[in-house]
Amino acid sequence: MLKEVIVKHCTQAHLPKPLVRHRCFCQLGRPARLRPHGRPPPEHWLRHPCSAFDIRCCTLLTLFSVNPLNSVRGFVIRFLQKNVQPAKSSVKINSVKSRLQNSRPIILFLAARPKFLSASAAPVLVGSALGYAAIGTFSPVLFVLALVAIMALHAGANVANDYFDHTSGNDWVNTNPTPFSGGRRYIQQGILSPGATLLTALVCLTAGSIIGIVIVLLTHSLFVLILGLVGVLGGYFYTASPIRLGYRSTGELIIALLFGLLPVYGAYYLQTGRIDMPPVLPGCLVGILIFLVILINEFPDAGADAAVNKRTFVVSFGVPASIWIYRVTVIAGFVIAAALLIYSTTFYAGLFYFATLPIAAVALKFANEKDLTTPGLFGASQITVLLHTVGCLALTAGFLITAIRNPAS
Repeated sequence: MLKEVIVKHCTQAHLPKPLVRHRCFCQLGRPARLRPHGRPPPEHWLRHPCSAFDIRCCTLLTLFSVNPLNSVRGFVIRFLQKNVQPAKSSVKINSVKSRLQNSRPIILFLAARPKFLSASAAPVLVGSALGYAAIGTFSPVLFVLALVAIMALHAGANVANDYFDHTSGNDWVNTNPTPFSGGRRYIQQGILSPGATLLTALVCLTAGSIIGIVIVLLTHSLFVLILGLVGVLGGYFYTASPIRLGYRSTGELIIALLFGLLPVYGAYYLQTGRIDMPPVLPGCLVGILIFLVILINEFPDAGADAAVNKRTFVVSFGVPASIWIYRVTVIAGFVIAAALLIYSTTFYAGLFYFATLPIAAVALKFANEKDLTTPGLFGASQITVLLHTVGCLALTAGFLITAIRNPAS
């Protein structure tokens, strides 16, 4: 229909008939190779997105560069605007997507930054697998409870950090947020009010605490109670007044404990009921990995942190020194992995960890002042998160191999 209307218009206006080709817009990611009569590709293209219009109307018009045809192009544009209707399927998809994005439960769920909750799940996996390797038995109930509890506490800490970074002004002065740093920014974007953000944080922390109490009742363990209290208070007061651990040059070390040594040891204890040495080195290694994630994500925020007197490592020691801290810590992780090779229970875990050497090499390459201080670049954060994830999975796999080969080691 469109072709006939255009040709009729050209005939009435005594203009040459334009060359018209019908093609699906989905195949037009690059200029089509039209060579009619040996001529070069036409310069003028009229097209409209497949996402907005029915695919039957995806017509590519190639109009030669002749001045009289300007009126043809204008006519075609007006024709499309008046006669081409949005595709019903696209409208439905966009409508559903919009409703999901604006759904209150979905917004609250996303406010907890669920993509990063693997940072709290990883130490539970490592500690539980080590406990299984040590005694040859496994409690799935305690494992699931511990996993859900620490992820709920982590979610609450994430949302609480957004609230208190709002009250301190940190997120408001941050002009270089990345997908890995700068907070969720729902308050700054007007998506969530500060009150709703704080309430969400308290609900998550309460849920994690209740599950922790259930674990204490099942185990009758004062040690588990102490670990749980440290986790709840540490997560809340990381940015909350009056303690604000993250503002006192101690935040990175606190995170290494809360997401490294302590949950690894706690998960090990839940499976074995023992307080002994095997979880110390794996816990320290997981702590190093999360320390690297926190440290590398502080570089984009350094300006905003300094503006509100948030004394992170990068602010306290400067960019060059913090880069060297990062590099030395990456190497220290492999020193601990080498130490794991000494013991039979941890041998395969240490061996598997060395599989992360290529990732660590790339991370060291990205650890330079240009990549870490240029706005919009966050490759170092991406590769460090990958190092943490793969490293923890490597340790878990190593302990599972040990459990299969020698359950009572």
